[in-house]
Amino acid sequence: MSYCAPADVRRVMAKDAAATSGQGTQSRGTAASLSDADIQAHINDASAEVDAALTSAPSNYVLPFPVGDPPSGLVFAITRDIAAYRATLEWKKGALVPADSATQKRQDFAEGLLARIQAGTLVLPGYGASPDDVAAVVNFVPDSWTWTPDYGFGVSDVQTN
Repeated sequence: MSYCAPADVRRVMAKDAAATSGQGTQSRGTAASLSDADIQAHINDASAEVDAALTSAPSNYVLPFPVGDPPSGLVFAITRDIAAYRATLEWKKGALVPADSATQKRQDFAEGLLARIQAGTLVLPGYGASPDDVAAVVNFVPDSWTWTPDYGFGVSDVQTN
């Protein structure tokens, strides 16, 4: 399942070009100039990577997401940013993406988020733990504690055990 569209990926790549060249949102000098089919292939690869992480233990999300239930904005952004990175690698013909580029930084952030989701330390909004998995708070008060007339806790002289 694709979690974003070529236009979404193209939009962030064009913004990267604008930020580095100061020439507006012109996209001829970036991977945004790739065809929709090429960008869609990178989206499919990125979506497969996201699906693999979401269905792996301990996260174990059930896919596909329910019909009519769009995936979290995090899933959209992660997929878009990974696809933009892969498209950039293709456009650069395998040359490394500079570490200080927005494309590389978004890729690193997306992979970090994906790792946290997979590890279960970050839960997708709307797809959290079931009520059976939520911890219950139980306050234990020993039998030897009684409520004293001064509205504070005191220790009773008499053990009830």
